Amino acid sequence: MIMKKHNYIFFIVLLFISAACNKLDENPIGVLAPESFFRNKADAEASIMGAYASMVNIDDYGARYFYLSEPPSDLTIAPYDASLIEISSFDNDPNEMTTGKWWIAVYKIIGAANNAISGIPNIKESDEVKNRLMAEAMAIRAHTYFRLVRIYGDVPYLGEFVNDPATVKDITRTPVAEIYQHIINDLEFAIQHLPNSYSGDTRSRVTKGTAYTILADVYLTLKEWGKAAENAEYVINHATDFGYGLVDDFKDLFDASLNHLKENIWICDFSFVNNSYPYDYNYLGALFSVSGSDYGGWSTFTSNVATLNSFDNRDYRKKISFLTEAPYKGVIKNYTEFGWPLPHINKWYGSLIGTSQEIGYPTDLNVNVYRYAEVLLIASEALNEINSGPTAKAYDYINQVRARARNYGGTMTNFPADLQPGMSQEEFFDAVMEERRVELAFECKRWFDICRRNLFEKVFAGPNSTEPHTTWQKLLPIPQSEIDINPNLTQNPDYN
Repeated sequence: MIMKKHNYIFFIVLLFISAACNKLDENPIGVLAPESFFRNKADAEASIMGAYASMVNIDDYGARYFYLSEPPSDLTIAPYDASLIEISSFDNDPNEMTTGKWWIAVYKIIGAANNAISGIPNIKESDEVKNRLMAEAMAIRAHTYFRLVRIYGDVPYLGEFVNDPATVKDITRTPVAEIYQHIINDLEFAIQHLPNSYSGDTRSRVTKGTAYTILADVYLTLKEWGKAAENAEYVINHATDFGYGLVDDFKDLFDASLNHLKENIWICDFSFVNNSYPYDYNYLGALFSVSGSDYGGWSTFTSNVATLNSFDNRDYRKKISFLTEAPYKGVIKNYTEFGWPLPHINKWYGSLIGTSQEIGYPTDLNVNVYRYAEVLLIASEALNEINSGPTAKAYDYINQVRARARNYGGTMTNFPADLQPGMSQEEFFDAVMEERRVELAFECKRWFDICRRNLFEKVFAGPNSTEPHTTWQKLLPIPQSEIDINPNLTQNPDYN
């Protein structure tokens, strides 16, 4: 984990959005205003590390972010957990604590980033060092707000350190369009001042390539195709400078023993020490593994038979993505005989089998926030829209991803074949969406694809739906606990 690998004093500032958000960490060391605390580079980096630490946490990428972004999609279901069934079936309750806990968690990240941004101008360092540190904090803040607006819509925008909670107790929701402009401004600054890499080639801190990638994703979401392609292609054209590329074996991306691979653009770097269970560990293995089996998982999330069958058996990514067999008292059983007789999810568990972390919690399996394959698919999708049909580059980018998938664990196969020229804009769009569905399955991407391309009718009510619904909701409710404290925070439609 990043806090372990860097010998910084753990410092996070308290941020009060409401009385419910009463601490930034389980054991905060202290609460100091940035103007009084920040003296040097190490002080600033301590606050930035606090922002990363709040991401590498059970309440964010270690579990809870998956609670909010996986069940609504057509890939993942929750077989028994009432709160997750609500999310999966679009029957959300504003009083449910899952959304409230994640709300608090991400505003901790924003608070730590704002703390750094406010304090860095006061440290005794060169302008170059100050700008680099500011850029790192701004990129983290931008990415956090990008996630917030896609899940809740309008949310309170805090762009500076909050020293007095009374100043924000009556804050209102900021329009999404305004927040997106802040996000873009932060990322443009980050692009100017972030380095291409860090010592040790760590992929757990944001770099110039990370900022370009986030910005490409932002513009893709906003359907500003030219800017999406421009930023994605900058990453592609400078992949050597950034140290990016596709790994040869798709399985390696989800191997807990492999870290900081060339395909990783940004990872949440989890740790595992002394078999204890703090909040900064990864619990995904247990959430996705098989309840009642010798593996000892929880079956919190599974897939379903229709989704499993929608993946081609010839596709290596199907094998890596789904868990369809597990031992019960030493006897291997098919998923039809599991306690919850459903295909389970292998990406966040498979590499733990046979290791000391086989129980699935906690683990040090890192989580991809962004990886290079996604950049190729962003560029491919955007170029298809710009030119009212696929260009040679659009074909090339998606075919690079498909070519890697032909490596079936070291054996080269002929599936999936390259897409061939002559496809219409609509046909190519469908191909890119399908490639994203298969390549990025269970990585907190599919739901946002459905939302940004308005695929609800096709995905949930179409003839090929793998998880039918008659109604759906694009946004989650604002946590009722926050509205109870601050009535100025109006509720989203459909939840009043």
